[in-house]
Amino acid sequence: MEPSKLKVEELRKELRSRNLDTTGLKQALVERLEKALTEERKRDNVRAAQPDTSSEVNEPHKQRELEINSGVVDNSIGRLPTDEELTALEEKRRKRAERFGVPYVPSKEFLEHKKLSRARRFGEELVEPEDSSKIEEKKRKRAERFGLSSQAVPDKLSKQVTQINQTLQTAKNSQKHIL
Repeated sequence: MEPSKLKVEELRKELRSRNLDTTGLKQALVERLEKALTEERKRDNVRAAQPDTSSEVNEPHKQRELEINSGVVDNSIGRLPTDEELTALEEKRRKRAERFGVPYVPSKEFLEHKKLSRARRFGEELVEPEDSSKIEEKKRKRAERFGLSSQAVPDKLSKQVTQINQTLQTAKNSQKHIL
């Protein structure tokens, strides 16, 4: 593949498939893709030259560490951020939101990371979130257990809202009569 002969959209597609930045002018995209291709070739050459270590390394993360330590993989490309990096990134996003006066919303990755680290810290297991039908079923059973209908709370609120609206209407009418 000759990156300099590709169109910008094709360059972006190739970069996206490698999880690399797709912004910039064509020359920057070409350089980024060439660097990635060079790294891939280097990694393939080193793998071909390495002896078979499959019997020594059974776990994927150990294989990844072996590749990183041997210099096969650039440590900054294609890896998950560390706890400190993720926290720093979220702090940067929070400050940016504050600077531009927009609400800060933590990323899904950060929230998942927090859940995972909390589970590890307290020795809990992560459970998959339940779908809405299961949640509604739990609410219905809970309401039955405590002698409430599942619509009891919304009905009570709607009655209170109706009473408030009637009170406001009465107050408006009495003001008209005074004027």
